[in-house]
Amino acid sequence: MNEPITVFIWDLLVKNFPIYCEKVTGFWLTEPLNALTNLAFLIGAYYLYKFIRINRVKSHLSIFLVGLMVAVGLGSLSWHVHRSEVTLLLDRLPIYIFFSFVIYFAIQTLTKNKIFTIAVSALLAIIYYVFFTYIPGINVFYGLLRFVFAFIILATLNFLIKREYGSEYNLIIPLTIFAAALIFRTLDLFVCPLFPLGTHFLWHIFIAVGMYMGSILVLRLNTKMSNET
Repeated sequence: MNEPITVFIWDLLVKNFPIYCEKVTGFWLTEPLNALTNLAFLIGAYYLYKFIRINRVKSHLSIFLVGLMVAVGLGSLSWHVHRSEVTLLLDRLPIYIFFSFVIYFAIQTLTKNKIFTIAVSALLAIIYYVFFTYIPGINVFYGLLRFVFAFIILATLNFLIKREYGSEYNLIIPLTIFAAALIFRTLDLFVCPLFPLGTHFLWHIFIAVGMYMGSILVLRLNTKMSNET
């Protein structure tokens, strides 16, 4: 790869501005409903923090997950209030970090070997890069297949975790919510003639709920692993 890694990451995340059904003319607050529904992430972060306090979860991981939910909400809010390359990066980067971390954590949970976990994660990152850089037409529907890629990996890891640790650590509900969120994200422009506000705002609500539930399961699983060591 000849281009600097920073340029590659920038192009990968913000090369093409997505278009949404909801659109209000103006420099600021271009998508009011899409902006407003980002409160779901902040509400989710609050209840995640409340869960941490009630259950006395003391770990850097808990702080990281709460902060990440806040970052997702504020980043997405900034993008739907005012479009620019910077705000689009703020919108996309936190959610990419969240999914990347959950995948890494799930692999580490199964292997209990950091070197092997890093190797597998690096392999998945290379596959992701090759797929979404060199395969023509793969970035259709505003990067839908990127999320499908993550969904397939998480579903596979969930099957293995459930088999290893039992059904109480099953991610099926967060994954189902994630799948519904993807559907709403994809249908946005298709429903414009029938519903001018579109469905992207539902993506925010559903993905926030999925992040909240997924984060709780990650914390519970992390506590179990800590108690076993």
